Amino acid sequence: MVLVAAACLAATWLSGCGFRHLARTVGEGRGELRASLGGPFLGALSGPLLVPSLRAGGRYGVTDGLDVDGSLALDPLVFGVLALDAGLVGQLYREPGGFALSLSGHAHFLFDLDDDLTTRGFPELGLHAEHRVDPWLTLFGGVVALAQFEPPDGKPPVFVAPYLGAELHLDRSAPTRHSFVIQLAWVSPWEDLGPSWASWEPDGYGAFALVLGWRSLHGPEEGPAR
Repeated sequence: MVLVAAACLAATWLSGCGFRHLARTVGEGRGELRASLGGPFLGALSGPLLVPSLRAGGRYGVTDGLDVDGSLALDPLVFGVLALDAGLVGQLYREPGGFALSLSGHAHFLFDLDDDLTTRGFPELGLHAEHRVDPWLTLFGGVVALAQFEPPDGKPPVFVAPYLGAELHLDRSAPTRHSFVIQLAWVSPWEDLGPSWASWEPDGYGAFALVLGWRSLHGPEEGPAR
């Protein structure tokens, strides 16, 4: 039962939770660690209320143009649900210290730890872009689409989440570089989702999600600022 309830919320949570700042691959032999807090807004009587989820994740550069990526949601573990994702990020275009574009593919999984590891899966595709507008600031955006093979009643089979964000580079010196990230997503802005306790729907369409994150890159910096 826990997994069924979680699956009903998964498309909204997974599409909006965790920042998708993936436009620039980290580079061969380099790594990234990240943590984020955020999620969709709850439609409460007094107004929208954020429903946060805590995630931790990372990437590793297999080549300069290909990363392996994954993350784990920490708060569902309290309810006996293991929620994680794993995937690949491929570089389509990159200018050192400038514009970058990538394509990602992930598989999200929910495991009910209290019910013989009953499992639900959700595939996701994403297109991501960024531009370094200042040595200390990067703007990014893109869109992710997450599919449900058995959507709950009244929910669409594919959730779309366009997003915009900004990254503030706090420490740009190798071998470890830290930054603060903020991201705003709009989950399924073209779908009337109907009443849902886990979404705030402006004019009945979509659900906003806000995510704050911390990101650190590890490894020697190659060439101009990445």
